[in-house]
Amino acid sequence: GERYTDVTKLLFLTCFYATLFPSAWFFSAAILFVYYWVDKFCVLRMWKQGPKINGKISIYSVYFFLVCVVTYAVMGTYNMAMFPFDNVCETNEVVPAGYVNVFNLGTSNTTFTVPADSKAYKYCDQDFFRYNNAFPPLPSDQPDGNEWMSEAQLKYLPIYAWCCVGIISAVAAVIAFRLFIKFALPLCSRRYKSQGRANEEAFSEVLEIEGYIPHVDIPGYEFPFLMCDITNIDDELIGWRGHNANGFNTLIYDVPQVLRRRKSKKNLNAENLSFSQVMHWPPSEEVEFTKVNSPRDDGFFMTSLRFIFQ
Repeated sequence: GERYTDVTKLLFLTCFYATLFPSAWFFSAAILFVYYWVDKFCVLRMWKQGPKINGKISIYSVYFFLVCVVTYAVMGTYNMAMFPFDNVCETNEVVPAGYVNVFNLGTSNTTFTVPADSKAYKYCDQDFFRYNNAFPPLPSDQPDGNEWMSEAQLKYLPIYAWCCVGIISAVAAVIAFRLFIKFALPLCSRRYKSQGRANEEAFSEVLEIEGYIPHVDIPGYEFPFLMCDITNIDDELIGWRGHNANGFNTLIYDVPQVLRRRKSKKNLNAENLSFSQVMHWPPSEEVEFTKVNSPRDDGFFMTSLRFIFQ
């Protein structure tokens, strides 16, 4: 988590100032290079195995990287539009006669001369962020009589501006598609599809296999909480062990205590079960297994009928 935070912060600052300070890309590359080798050395030589945590921060970082791309496109376009950031516009008039002279810079002996044919300049607001309806920033958005853009800006700014619009549209489409796949699509269709075929090897013969144990992940805890009775199964089927006495956090022992503290009328007993039981019957002797065809292994027509009517 700490490394993701540092990397995203570095990338965001680089994208924000890269237009004004292009060498920031090289400094960022050098920093990331050092990060990689230092972390690799620490992982292989110094650090121990960390606690079991999920990978949500890496998933959320994808969205942050997309925001960094949008930030780079927007800031690059506005920086090109507002360059040279001096709020000064050239006029077609020459300086008044009172300014034509030789001047000294402070107490030093440095002097400068204002010739009679010097151009006069005036104040103009170059801050495109304060303009109304100035997205994307285009040369046509300059105030009449206060144009400051050079020929290069007039030529390349429209390209930057419409590329910025395209990048924002693409990033918005990617985020919308990912949100649709995650939240909306499961409400409309089934995404699970069975793969493979049943073989002759029994469940209990696979040493590294894990059972399906209902559990819930609670933020702030390293390990999940079991939502079933596991007294009738081997602990090896769970696949992990916690730090408490029995190695597992089981809610079936916590909920009755909560109900008693709240003086609830609900009673959890053998006749009123609120949690499921997980059972496992390992074979006591060798059994000959017969390979049979699953009733689900049928054609596209029957699969479509089940999808429609279920």
